[in-house]
Amino acid sequence: MASLFVQALFSYVILAMFWKLFREYLIHSPLDYIPGPPAPSGVTGNISQLYDKSGRFYYAFLRQYGGVIKLKSLLGERLLFLYDPKALYHILIKARVSPLPDQDIYEEAPAFIAINKLFFGEGLMSTAGKQHKKQRRMLNPVFSTGHMREMTPIVYGVAQRLREAIINQVQDKPSEIDMLHWMTRTSLEIIGQSGMGYSFDSLENDADSADIHPYSRSVKRFGGLLSGTSTFIVTQYILPFAARFDYPRFKRWIVDHLPSKWVQDLKDISDVILETAVDIYNKKRQSMEQGDDRDAKKDIISVLMRANASAAAEDRLTDEEVFGQVASLTFAAMDTTSSALARILYLLAEHQDVQDKLRSELLRAKEDNHGQELSYDQLMDLPYLEAVCRETLRRYPPQTIAIRTARQDIVLPLSKPINSTKGTQISEVMVPSGTTIFLSLLGANINPEWWGEDSYEWKPDRWTNPLPTEITEARLPGIYTPTMTFLGGSRSCIGFKFVQLEIKVVLSVLLTSFKVENSGKDIMWTMPGIASPVVEGEDITRPSLPLKITLIDG
Repeated sequence: MASLFVQALFSYVILAMFWKLFREYLIHSPLDYIPGPPAPSGVTGNISQLYDKSGRFYYAFLRQYGGVIKLKSLLGERLLFLYDPKALYHILIKARVSPLPDQDIYEEAPAFIAINKLFFGEGLMSTAGKQHKKQRRMLNPVFSTGHMREMTPIVYGVAQRLREAIINQVQDKPSEIDMLHWMTRTSLEIIGQSGMGYSFDSLENDADSADIHPYSRSVKRFGGLLSGTSTFIVTQYILPFAARFDYPRFKRWIVDHLPSKWVQDLKDISDVILETAVDIYNKKRQSMEQGDDRDAKKDIISVLMRANASAAAEDRLTDEEVFGQVASLTFAAMDTTSSALARILYLLAEHQDVQDKLRSELLRAKEDNHGQELSYDQLMDLPYLEAVCRETLRRYPPQTIAIRTARQDIVLPLSKPINSTKGTQISEVMVPSGTTIFLSLLGANINPEWWGEDSYEWKPDRWTNPLPTEITEARLPGIYTPTMTFLGGSRSCIGFKFVQLEIKVVLSVLLTSFKVENSGKDIMWTMPGIASPVVEGEDITRPSLPLKITLIDG
């Protein structure tokens, strides 16, 4: 059986290579006339450039080629890289919800679905079509504004524990602290408490303490292992093929015996993620069955499980789908939010005037509230806090790209004509079936044509004045208008209100207690995956953000 699978995999790879070569060199494509950079490699195309950790090629593509770019992938496969607003609308909104025949033409890339299913089970990030829509309908109510108000005290509770942990390190004198480490632990504990009614981390001890949850240790290594050109090739071409074979025990046997440390590390992380999700789910179900679920009724999974139990049979999620939500939501909430929080702290350390202005707003609001912590609505109404958050998420979205695949030949309209390589202008692109499309969220967020000549600069004050008419007229289809940070359409980030709540609560607690300054070390932020800070000259697979922290409230 094993030899048959290996033979099938080898045959598939050989045939795929021949087909790609044949299609590239003997069959013309409408995409051939889209401008783009030359490929430095006939094997991997532009992928090594796109996934360059420094991001220099990413920015070069945006500056030189604009909103629609052709790139090359493995063996010359043509890709589209774009942020044209009309094209984004067509891909994310119109082709999904329109009653026209092109409904659901653009779907998450098979690689995205396959790798998320491998690590997170049958959750929201690893399903498509009717199954995804059913799951989203069930989850939407637990991310409502009303539910965010109920969870605010829980988030404050974790943030206060973070504050005490940092005070213990800086109460005698200012100290250098790895704030990415603490933001990651805090984000995990916040989603654990408010999402699952479950504690991952006491936030009392240092990183190597024995009481740190295995999940926390595992997911910190996840991003570093899933990056680079080789990972792109494995996830884009091999995993989708392997996903077609429904032989889980056999595939597990193969994985167990592959002599690759990279594979074994990923296997161990996957096991911890799913084992943790199943453990949380089983404890929740046991509490519900015993009738002692009353104290946990506000957390996301408890609400979901009660709603699921009372739903009609055709709408109900399976057990595997529910603990898939546990795994997916836990990872998504921790990874991107900790990145955003770390980025804000880094920027505030770089811009002391902004930090001082934001601290003054927070202290004044707390004083007006008789020294009490601010409510959800009070936090959301603070204009400069909103400006700092919006500008950071605009200029530095934690995730810079989203990937879609065209399911059939289709014409993609553009908001303005582009110059083709033939010297003609084209206002629409014929996209062949199977084309992989990179949606540049960063490109849309920093396009100088919409945002102005200072679009690449971080300027929170831009949100305290009317935005340029160009950006409002661009009509980007994002749910966090007028940016694409949380995407748009039926696969937009379902938890974006939760992300806003967490960021604002943590900032309000930290900045009213501490001053944040540079440590003197040079920091590089990796991309285009989840943005992570690394100290220049140190191991790029071990992100960290050392900052100088000073206690200011005694």
